[in-house]
Amino acid sequence: QKVFAIAYPLGKYSDLSEVVIKEMGVKVTLSTETGINTVIKGLPQCLQAMKRIFVHGEMSPEELINSLIGM
Repeated sequence: QKVFAIAYPLGKYSDLSEVVIKEMGVKVTLSTETGINTVIKGLPQCLQAMKRIFVHGEMSPEELINSLIGM
């Protein structure tokens, strides 16, 4: 299977790892940094080291929405 995306273990990555993974054909990399991303069509680097939102198994839809509003 071709790998499309990689989530860095424990969020650890470097500029070098980003270059190597991109050369391997991976389009999306995910960090563990909290935040919202801006994706711009035609700008592939905006898909590298993307931030994420922490969601736990006990989180209600309302809690998720409130966490998004607070960002």
